[in-house]
Amino acid sequence: MAQRPLRVIPNSWVIGVTISLAILTALGLLGPVQRFAVRVLAPIGRVSHRAVEGIRVTFADRKHSQDVATENTTLKERLLQVELERAKLNQQLAELKILRAEQSFLDRRTLKGTAVRVIGRSQLNTQRVLVDGGSEQKVQRGAPVLAGDGILVGVVEDVQATTSSIRLLTADSSNVAVRVRDQSGAPGIVVGERGVGMRLTLVPQNEKLEKSLTVITADADPQIPSGLLVGTISNIDVAPGALFQSAALLPIVSLDRLNVLTILTSV
Repeated sequence: MAQRPLRVIPNSWVIGVTISLAILTALGLLGPVQRFAVRVLAPIGRVSHRAVEGIRVTFADRKHSQDVATENTTLKERLLQVELERAKLNQQLAELKILRAEQSFLDRRTLKGTAVRVIGRSQLNTQRVLVDGGSEQKVQRGAPVLAGDGILVGVVEDVQATTSSIRLLTADSSNVAVRVRDQSGAPGIVVGERGVGMRLTLVPQNEKLEKSLTVITADADPQIPSGLLVGTISNIDVAPGALFQSAALLPIVSLDRLNVLTILTSV
């Protein structure tokens, strides 16, 4: 059996109120009521508007603060990147200056060499470094290693195809024949001191040593040219009755900060 469709029948009081409002509006009798409602509800509306506006401003300020914080973080990251790039550029410029000085020295002395970069260091002290040049770059064992304008910093100890181990002048096993620059006296020997210093030894007592004098290589090793800078005298030790005197040396360059070097080659 089919169901009858439902019909919505408005309540009689709703119809009555609607008709009454229509009549009162047409006769203009609702004006006082409307004005009264406006007077009563206007303050409430203003308060509500201020509350809504306050909420809107609060959220706007919070969003603005978040935007400012995000922008500050972005700017700090960009500034850090700029500082890193500048530090990298300064290092490259410093290395280029050193390489130019090394090449200028080679040109003045008509020597040949290959530029290398330090890729590894001794962890305990300044005794050895690993560089990115080997037999493929004509590097030979015993070859002198220079930094800057003719400054001897070590000799090649071991050679592989593309890398070499450099024994620095501060290494315990290092020894190089030297003399005091601008003096014609007998040569001495510079030895390393546990990776932290150098000492000029086997200098006869009759030879004159003074602080700040420069020590250079002597013409004693066929692989090491004479006149290479080694260090400056910082402290002299003279033992009464001893045949020889010795002196502590300060290196010309900081050996623990070497980055680019030149190894002398014969070809």
